[in-house]
Amino acid sequence: MKKTVMIFIFIFLTGLFAGLFFCTGISAENSSELSKLMISGLADDSSGFISSFFSALTSNLLPVLLMLPAVLTHFLRMLPAAVLWFKSFALGFCCSLVYASDAANPLLISLLRLLPQNLFYIPSIIVLSIIIYTLSARRGAQKNRPHANRANGRKGLLFNLLPANDSTTVPAAAAALCCILMGALMEAVFRSAAL
Repeated sequence: MKKTVMIFIFIFLTGLFAGLFFCTGISAENSSELSKLMISGLADDSSGFISSFFSALTSNLLPVLLMLPAVLTHFLRMLPAAVLWFKSFALGFCCSLVYASDAANPLLISLLRLLPQNLFYIPSIIVLSIIIYTLSARRGAQKNRPHANRANGRKGLLFNLLPANDSTTVPAAAAALCCILMGALMEAVFRSAAL
């Protein structure tokens, strides 16, 4: 399990730095236009608290929903790693755009607009991608030994995915989903406060 955690952290960091460096390859006028669009989106506080909360929640639960088909088959077990890499690439690209912009205080913008909610989003996405990858790999292992679950007398998809001695998967997934909820709440508070 430690090896899987280290691999997924490495995938996240690779995507983050790839996003940072990809932004440096964009032409100056395109980078300026993109950063203006992003800064205006961060500064937009016209939507209410509820709208901002649900927008942030759905945009951060979407990667989790994209990873879920990997639970059903072991052929998609690399899907969580790909979604994690794309999420970290987008985060690195957006942070790089903030610093490439002509904003007065790019550090203040990133500390107030990007960092607080991402302190919740990043660990939760990493944890959920590890859990979904592990469940997908277990699915492949169960295909190789189909009579093991019949001998245990357990039925149903959830019981087939979770072994009897694994007590950390469900609490870790619940904690990660709570972190996404807290991040969306924090993002909505900062957006409605118009910092």
